[in-house]
Amino acid sequence: MNSKYPLLIIFQFVFIIYFPTDSFAQNKTASNNLSNQLMAISSQSSWQMTDSVKLKFNAFHTQGMIKVGDYFYLSSVEIQQATKRYSVPQNGYDRDTGKGVGHVFKIDKNGQLIKDIVVGEGDVYHPGGIDFDGKYIWVAVAEYRPNSRSVFYRIPIDTEEVETLFSFQDHIGAVVVNNEKNQLIAASWGAEKLYTLKLKNRRKPSVRKSRMSTNRFRYIDYQDSQYAGNGMMFGSGIKHYTHPDGTRYTLGGWQLTELKTMHSVWQLPVTGFSPGSGQSLVQNPCFIEPHKEGIKAWFAPDDDLHTVIYGFYISK
Repeated sequence: MNSKYPLLIIFQFVFIIYFPTDSFAQNKTASNNLSNQLMAISSQSSWQMTDSVKLKFNAFHTQGMIKVGDYFYLSSVEIQQATKRYSVPQNGYDRDTGKGVGHVFKIDKNGQLIKDIVVGEGDVYHPGGIDFDGKYIWVAVAEYRPNSRSVFYRIPIDTEEVETLFSFQDHIGAVVVNNEKNQLIAASWGAEKLYTLKLKNRRKPSVRKSRMSTNRFRYIDYQDSQYAGNGMMFGSGIKHYTHPDGTRYTLGGWQLTELKTMHSVWQLPVTGFSPGSGQSLVQNPCFIEPHKEGIKAWFAPDDDLHTVIYGFYISK
C-alpha cells in the first residue's frame, strides 16, 4: 500500500479536531453580522410580516425570547399572587414580593409546548430577558420589585437542565452574554443601571468583579436584549411618556449600545403593533437575527392564552 494514504487519513482526522464548525462559532459569526445589519436599518426600511405562531398553551406574562434552530425559548412569569404596594416604603422596598413561578418554555414552530423549564426559587420568580451564547441560555430571575435581588442561571441547550450560578443584589430585568470578553451585561429594573459582570471559572461561572454604569441614553426600558457582536448590545422595549395635556403614550424602540463606553450608537423607533391586542410589538420579548439583506425579527407582545409569536422581515 502507498504510504501517502495513511498520512492523508491522519491529516483529515487532525483537521476535524482543530477546525470544528460548532454552534458557538456559527453563533459568533451571526452576531457580528447582526450589529452591521441593524445599523443599515432606518425608519424608512420596509417591514413585512412573514410568520404568525399561535401558542397552544398559557404562556403567562412573557419576558424574553431566543430562537435556536426551529425552536423558540420564551421566558415568562406566572403570577399567582400580585405584589401589593406599601403605604410607606419598608426596608427600602415599595411593595411586597407577591408569589409566582418563573418559566422558560421550549416551543416548536407550530406553537406546541415541548418543555416547561422552571427557574427561580422562593420569592425570586420573575425571569427577565434571556440571551444565548451558542451553548447556554442565560437568564436572571429576580424578585418582582425594584432594587431587590436576583439569581443567575444558565441552561445548556443540549440537556436543558438548569444550572444555578450566583446571586446578585439588584433586580435584573435582562442579561446579555459577551463571550469575547467573558462577561455579562445586566440591566436593572427599567434599565436605569447597566452592570458589567466580569466572570471567572467558565465551568461554574461566578463574578470576579462588577462595574455599574448609569444608562444615560435610555429612551426605552429594555424588555429584552441580546449580544449583537462587535462589542455591542441590542436592547428592545417601551417607555411611557406623558403629553403636556396629561395624556400618556407609549414609545417602542430599539437601541444599540457600545459596551466599552456604554454609549448609544444607533436607535430606531418601533411603530408596529400587535395585530391581536394593538399593543406595541416590543411590549414584551423580541429576538432578532440576520436574514438575507436585512433582519428577521420575532415578537411576542401579548400574554396568557393570547400569546402569538410574530415574525417580520425588515429589509434595508
